[in-house]
Amino acid sequence: MPKLYPVLITVTQEGKPLADAGVSLRYADSSAGTWAIGGVTNATGIVKLHTNGFPGAPEGKFKVVLTKQDNEGMAEYEAAGAQGDAAAARRVKVKIWSCIKEEYNDPSKTPLAVEITASTKTLEVDAGPVVKIEIPFVP
Repeated sequence: MPKLYPVLITVTQEGKPLADAGVSLRYADSSAGTWAIGGVTNATGIVKLHTNGFPGAPEGKFKVVLTKQDNEGMAEYEAAGAQGDAAAARRVKVKIWSCIKEEYNDPSKTPLAVEITASTKTLEVDAGPVVKIEIPFVP
């Protein structure tokens, strides 16, 4: 395990905090490591980075991958499934949308990059324009 440093990243979208977004850091040079680095933003758009479940992030240059989805009907679908009512679950119309442009979800295409050093405490990234891209729901 590399030495870890406490780092917070603020994620915004069109100048506003982006809550409940998944943040994942991928080494810019894939030979540098494969540690799982990331977390989920809070209500103010801030994520406290963790590496393989431990607080902090290692030094390095990283591509930033962001994910955020919204849905309609998922709670009803899951409730019907939890009650064992497959017929009721099938009747629920579930819609899922990505709230971030697809390029931000792909480590080879994301325009976001950060560098973490021993002195890095906070970083900021912008998730681009607000979008609503429908994703097929497959039960």
